[in-house]
Amino acid sequence: YKNNMKNIVYYNSFQNKNITLPSVFKKDRPKKFFFFGDSFADLHKERSFSWTLKVSDHFNATAFNWGMGGASEQSIFYTFAKTVNEERDFTFIFHTHPHRSDKFFNSKSLPMTSSFFKKWDEMITFPCLHLYWADYSYQFTNGKTLLCSFDFQSIETCPEDCIHHMTIEDNYLFSEQVIDKVTDMLNHKKT
Repeated sequence: YKNNMKNIVYYNSFQNKNITLPSVFKKDRPKKFFFFGDSFADLHKERSFSWTLKVSDHFNATAFNWGMGGASEQSIFYTFAKTVNEERDFTFIFHTHPHRSDKFFNSKSLPMTSSFFKKWDEMITFPCLHLYWADYSYQFTNGKTLLCSFDFQSIETCPEDCIHHMTIEDNYLFSEQVIDKVTDMLNHKKT
C-alpha cells in the first residue's frame, strides 16, 4: 500500500483538534473507494459497523474517507476537487443540506447555484453514487442517486453504538442498499 495523495487538514471544533484527511481503512486491497460528505460519511477511526466499511468489505476495497461532521456542500466539493485526478474505482458523495454554511475551508464564496453544481457534475468522470439525507436542489447526471431514509439520530439522542446518525442495524441496512446500487451500476458498466 502506498498513498501518494496530498493530505487535507482541517480543525474539528467538536473534537477540538486538527484532523488529517483522508482516513484510510482496509489497506492493501486491490480497489480504491473514495467517500466524501458530512457526518453521514465521516469516519476517522475504524468502526466495523459503519456503512462505509461494510460497502468497502463487500467489494474488497480500501476505503479513503474525506467525510467531515458538519461539512457544507462547499466543504464536500473542496475535498472532492482536491482528489479529482486521483485514480479510484468508485466514489461516494454524501451530500448535505444545500444551505449549510462552510466552517472548515473558508469557501463561503463558492455559490451553491445550479451552474456551480453543473460544473461539479462535469468533473465526475468515474463511477459515482450521490447520497442524500435531505432534499437536494440539483440532480447530478454523472452517477446515480440514493436517498438515505433511515431514522435520523441526533448526537443528543444517538445511542452509544450509533454512527453516521444511524443505529448499527440501520448502517447495515443502508450498506445493503448501497451495495445493491453499486452492483447494479458496475453490472451495467460491463455490458
